Parts: sequence; C-alpha cells; structure tokens
Amino acid sequence: IEIQFVDLRIGINTEGIDENTAESQILEICLSNIDDSRPYFIGLIGHRYGWIPATNRWKTILNRLSREKRILLTNGEGKSVTELEILYGAIGNNGENLNHSMFFFRDENSYERIPKTLLSLYNDSYNPNEIDKGNLCEKLLMLKQRIINVAKERNMESLCSFYSVSWNPATCTFEGMEQFVEMVYQKMCVEIDSDIATN
Repeated sequence: IEIQFVDLRIGINTEGIDENTAESQILEICLSNIDDSRPYFIGLIGHRYGWIPATNRWKTILNRLSREKRILLTNGEGKSVTELEILYGAIGNNGENLNHSMFFFRDENSYERIPKTLLSLYNDSYNPNEIDKGNLCEKLLMLKQRIINVAKERNMESLCSFYSVSWNPATCTFEGMEQFVEMVYQKMCVEIDSDIATN
C-alpha cells in the first residue's frame, strides 16, 4: 500500500488570472482533491481560522455542486476555506464522512517562544485588528468545538488528537515536527490496517 498525502492548496497556479477567478479556482480544486482522496481526511488545526471567500464567490461554487455535495456545505456561507474543507471532507451533514477522518489540534503552548512580531502569522489572538481578531478567534473556537462534538456524538472521540511543538528562535522553525509526523503516520496506518482486516 502506498500512502500519498495531498496538501489541498499546494501547487494551485493563480498567476495571470483575476482575483475572482483565482479564489473560485482555489476552492473548486480543494473540494476536487478531497473527493479524490476519500475516504481519508486529515485536518490540521492550529490557531488561524483562515481566508473567508466573498459571498458571491461562495455562491458561485455552491451552485456548481451536485445536491448531494451541496448538503455537506450547508450553512457554509461566511466560513473560511479551511472550515469549508473540513465540512466537505468530514463533518458536514452531521458527520456523514467522519469515518476515516483524523483531526490534530495544535496546543497553544507551541507559540510560547515565538517573537511577538511573528505571533500574528500563527495565532489569530495576536491579530493587530481588534475586530478581525475577535471574529476570527470566535469562529475558530466554534469550528474546533463542532469537530469535537460531532466526533463525540458518533462515539469517535479517538479521531481527535492534541499535540505540541516548540519554537526554536535560532532557526525560526518549530521543533518536534518529526514526532508529530510519526504520530499522524501511525494513526493513518491503524486506519488502513483496520480497513484491510474488515475486507
């Protein structure tokens, strides 16, 4: 068995096209990549809520989807692309695709050694715009709680894991990523082994 991880947004080329088309293309490609990767979905949740598409662009994308796929994104208006990916890939329609999903929540202690000038890059709590800060932090908290609640309702709490890394000021990178990658890999292997055993 070969495992290939897909980052939903790496490699999307929006050079030379207008902003409306670029944003629509990003969301469409993300959803298409999720379809290609089913049934597996890994959600990495840090402390940034992410980019929120404009309402008109969101509606354009929604209208292109089949009724079955549209149901997964119910009440998705005003949500970030990250939340839309999670809805579509795992928790939409009351967790219709939650089976084979895994979520990894980064601990807030991971940001303790990051210089104040860089904190806003990793944590919405340090957004200099007070209005954005409150709105984004609230939306992120609600998303995290929704993921945990859907997992609990389906007796799948084990799908949610928490992890820490630490900032190295000398290299300006996180340390402990190798251990985190190994944790994700091992959980993925358990899922695949379980599938093989039942088939």
